[in-house]
Amino acid sequence: MHRAQILLDPQQHRALREIAKRQGRSISSLVRDMINEQLIRLKKEQESQIRHYMAVIDTTRDHRKAVLDKRGSRAFAVDIGKIIQENRTERNGRIVEAGRPTGD
Repeated sequence: MHRAQILLDPQQHRALREIAKRQGRSISSLVRDMINEQLIRLKKEQESQIRHYMAVIDTTRDHRKAVLDKRGSRAFAVDIGKIIQENRTERNGRIVEAGRPTGD
């Protein structure tokens, strides 16, 4: 075991002391169990999140396959860089137009 010191506010210490007394154990033992429970909960949440991300990846892969099957396995002929540049040019034009006086 490793020794760790923590500072508790009076309410935390009082609550832990009361729980430990009711259970007939030390505050240290109680805190160790609480930390273990929290670590287990956090690990389960992390594993659940990973499973969710993997399911999203699988769904995306399945969707891509379905689209390619529908297109006869032809890949998309899209130039993402060109689309981004066109959108930026259009956006910049709107910004310039919005800044011009209307002549009233």
